[in-house]
Amino acid sequence: MEILRYLKKKGWGFLLGIFGSLSSIFTFYLYKFSYFKFNDVLNLMFHEKSLLSSLLSINMVINILLFSLLTNFRKYNTAIGLFIYTLLVGVSALLFKFVF
Repeated sequence: MEILRYLKKKGWGFLLGIFGSLSSIFTFYLYKFSYFKFNDVLNLMFHEKSLLSSLLSINMVINILLFSLLTNFRKYNTAIGLFIYTLLVGVSALLFKFVF
């Protein structure tokens, strides 16, 4: 029961990180590739690692801003969930860039 309560508190930060990622993907699409279809842009991102790196840097900036807002409002459990999500995205980005 304690584990579920712990995950529920941290889960909001994890969901906020997913929302930040989706908003960064949408912003990147609108800013750079609005004249292409969205599916074509996603395929291009997975084949061109430089595009994926720039997208992930935008994602990290958004997550850092969200993290600082959460800590300023003293929502520490949510901030920890967001931090865990950001670490998972960062590690997976490094693995995708250097291994795959």
